[in-house]
Amino acid sequence: MSARGFAVPLALLLLLALTGLAHGALLMARSEEGASRLAATLLARELAVRGTLLAVARSGDTLPLVAVGSRALLAAPEGTAPSAVPLRLHLERLAPELHLLSGEVVGFEASSAGLLVWTLDPAWRAAMSDGGGTIVGGEAAYGGVGGSGPAARDGCEALEAVQTPGAPTGVLAATEPPGLGLLVADSLLARAAIHVSGVVSPGPGADPWTCPSSDPLNWGAPSDPGHPCAGRRPFAAADGDLVVDGGEGQGVLAVAGDLVLRGALYHGLVLVGGGVTLEAGARVHGRIISAGRVAADPASAVEADPCAVYLALADAGALRAPLLLPEGPWLRPL
Repeated sequence: MSARGFAVPLALLLLLALTGLAHGALLMARSEEGASRLAATLLARELAVRGTLLAVARSGDTLPLVAVGSRALLAAPEGTAPSAVPLRLHLERLAPELHLLSGEVVGFEASSAGLLVWTLDPAWRAAMSDGGGTIVGGEAAYGGVGGSGPAARDGCEALEAVQTPGAPTGVLAATEPPGLGLLVADSLLARAAIHVSGVVSPGPGADPWTCPSSDPLNWGAPSDPGHPCAGRRPFAAADGDLVVDGGEGQGVLAVAGDLVLRGALYHGLVLVGGGVTLEAGARVHGRIISAGRVAADPASAVEADPCAVYLALADAGALRAPLLLPEGPWLRPL
């Protein structure tokens, strides 16, 4: 056979080989395109889950209370989840003040994400008040100190379930007053709905039949259980020094500087970045946490009252809004 006779079959074989390679390359390209589209879809779904979780964590709303170690379904706030992507969200309470927010796309569990958040627990925080009426960073000097405070009142059943001497396990106290838990002072003060300064005399007002919630000096009526403001426990803050000259109030009071209570009555939690002075018969039922010196004259007193602390924190929804914690590739929902 001549050389030309061999060349024709060889050319045909070469063309077939090239055609096969082209088809193989096309199949690989289509496969890679499909994989890329799948990866993009999974990423988009994971971003949708993560975006919804961030919206939940940053909404300012408090998280539902579930038992430690338990996991429950969590409803996304209206407008936070993409309507075209069906999501399933979970809330798992890892410790009294530590939660895992997780979620996935229904039917595509691989598209999942998780966020670790800290939330203040009123019952466990109040249980820390069982050991006394004050925690101070400086010198404490008392002219009069009360006893264990009033008996437990209605609404404090959750406190009774966790009340233990000392600091409960899982409750973090990592900041200086007026910070609380993982809320540093500036963040805590910024969450207050009421800001005051100078000299104030709080009270529920002159009308015994109404409770004006718009009044920044209406801090409730702890001395009168029958008053319309008996259940009002606002979160008030002062960015500098504060003098409470007479009057009464209840709730959470955070002061960045020094605090003077002069003949005033207060029920709840008092957080002070400076020192505290109680004079002229001032009384605090609850707890004072101060970075400085706490002093009381013989007519004044601080009475430990965990129930008052619990009720104050339970009503302070702004303090119980989630705080996002640092995350990394190690954090994946189970």
